Amino acid sequence: MYKYPVKSDWLTSLWEPVSFVKLPVFLYLAMVLLIFITSFFELLYHSEIQTLAGVMYITGLAIFLSCKTPLRRSFIAWVLLASVLVPLVTWVLMKLEHPEMARSAPNLDDLITKFLFIIPAFMLAGSQKNLFWVWGVASVSALIMPWVAGDGWQEFVGAWAGRRATYGDSPIAIGIVYGTLLIAVFAFGKRVVFKPAFSYVRACLWFCLLGYIGFLTFTTQTRAVYLGIAVVMALAVVSLAIFYGLSGTKRLPKKRVILSLLVVFAVGLVALFNSATFDRTVAKTQNEIQKIMPALQGDVENIPRSSAGLRLIFWVDAAQWTLDRPLFGWGYRAGRMMHDEAQNYFNAPSGRRLFRTIHNTYLELTISYGLAGLALFTAFFVWFFKRMHLAWKDGVLPLDIYVFTVFALIFYAVCGVFYSSLFIGTPIFLFNMVLLGAATFIFKHIVEGEGAAAPKVEAEAGSKEGS
Repeated sequence: MYKYPVKSDWLTSLWEPVSFVKLPVFLYLAMVLLIFITSFFELLYHSEIQTLAGVMYITGLAIFLSCKTPLRRSFIAWVLLASVLVPLVTWVLMKLEHPEMARSAPNLDDLITKFLFIIPAFMLAGSQKNLFWVWGVASVSALIMPWVAGDGWQEFVGAWAGRRATYGDSPIAIGIVYGTLLIAVFAFGKRVVFKPAFSYVRACLWFCLLGYIGFLTFTTQTRAVYLGIAVVMALAVVSLAIFYGLSGTKRLPKKRVILSLLVVFAVGLVALFNSATFDRTVAKTQNEIQKIMPALQGDVENIPRSSAGLRLIFWVDAAQWTLDRPLFGWGYRAGRMMHDEAQNYFNAPSGRRLFRTIHNTYLELTISYGLAGLALFTAFFVWFFKRMHLAWKDGVLPLDIYVFTVFALIFYAVCGVFYSSLFIGTPIFLFNMVLLGAATFIFKHIVEGEGAAAPKVEAEAGSKEGS
């Protein structure tokens, strides 16, 4: 535990000055400040803060790798090393086998950017209070994007009338962000409304937030996001049914909780079915299905260049490219090389532009880094979910953060089937923010040691008791 330069119980009540290693106070406070700056401004002013973000991540990596903690010898350290070696090996092989297509220098940051959550997770040192400050700051920046980066009220009115909203970003990318926030609203609803005691004020604020984020998510008109939300909702219902079925009726939520949720869904469905956006989305989906039905029946030679049709074309081409170099792939921006060779252009307001991605995270990963890249992420997630479960089981990781992380990653994985989310700036930031929560408690669990006599997390942090 650090001591602030000035004695202040008020400061300590806001931010716990904790860390896994003892750093100079000025360095610790500087890192905390940089974490807040990048968390808030990454979505709003990505290009403008890249220098500050770079300073934070490089300094943080140096601290992480130089300090004598169990983390430096853990699996996550090997993941960091592999995330640099895989692009390097891919580039060397491309230089040897296809020098005309290889870049002049390797892009060693292409994979490691997916694991930058390690730095803030290490600095937060398993503090719930500090984590929710960072998550809160990032969430506020996402919630004000329509007003700061978008067209504000004018865009809201147009969105309700059926126009697709972008809110200052790509509608798909920002739709994934708002979809994740929607999951967070439900996952942390008990913490917000019922702890330390039920509050009508906080309940009203929760309902307003739910409506606002639901509207933002819906009006991006991103069908991959709709599908992801539907999958998460279905799994959540099944999970709750199993949980309460095993625990008995005594664990059922209070009647007012059930009634409130039913009202929320009823109001949401009425608003949904009476909006122009719903009618347009249904019509667009039906039209897409009619267009690609011949392709789904085997006619791959005449795939239409519609939204769904283009994805099928890209996926077929990407699969063929991957089979040509299955082990280490084609390297950085392999998808763009594929589009360049196939002359896959689209008409943008600024003119004719080349497609940038394959619109599938998994194919984007394998065409770029082959089975080596796929094996890296598979090994990481096996380790991550195993350690996350152990941290929760030993009382280090709060249940609501555990639940949110699982469902947010499922949602992210579904969206990744239709969008190269791990290779686009905004979803990469979101990916790191989601993993940050569970990771800081996983790190705490590793540093303290498995089975250490650490106090169990409190009920408001998500104990194993039901709602």
